[in-house]
Amino acid sequence: MKRIIRDRKLTPEEAAKYNAIREQVEREKPEITARIRDRVAAARRTEIGDNGGSRTWSEWFSLDIKSPRNPAQNLGTGVYRIRLTDSTGTPVTIPRALGVDADGIIYIGAGNLCDRIGILMDITRDEPPKEFHNLATTWRRFDLSRLGDRRRLQVQFRICKNEFLEEQQELVDYKTRFGDMPVGNVKL
Repeated sequence: MKRIIRDRKLTPEEAAKYNAIREQVEREKPEITARIRDRVAAARRTEIGDNGGSRTWSEWFSLDIKSPRNPAQNLGTGVYRIRLTDSTGTPVTIPRALGVDADGIIYIGAGNLCDRIGILMDITRDEPPKEFHNLATTWRRFDLSRLGDRRRLQVQFRICKNEFLEEQQELVDYKTRFGDMPVGNVKL
């Protein structure tokens, strides 16, 4: 939305016009919110899943570059989450504003699963990744190795048609539960 700055005060007619628009927007907010919720629900209903539309996540896969292949190869679009584990494969607990994330989730994302997860596999290398990914940048900028070894990152994904709506819902759910975003999703 573009901000308009004036060098004069509004006329009474202009002020009345803007107030009418503000009132109209306030009246329409519940309808707009309901439409958004309906779209998310529809996206979830039309989702492509393992069991003909189920909302199940894949198993967890290592992002270590030593893994034989990208676990999301040729799967299309979806939503994914990254967690950090300890040497035994147990998720690292991460203190959050409203509790502790026992799942160790450090990033939630969406897009072409093969491409995005392939880029994330570069995090486990010692050289900088070939392509941009917010988690890779955040990992290096804030030295997230303090949380644990990057070679112990794991990914889990879910195939869906409307991946960006799903990503937004996952982020809203996470923020509602923990009071803040996963560390890799924080915008700088």
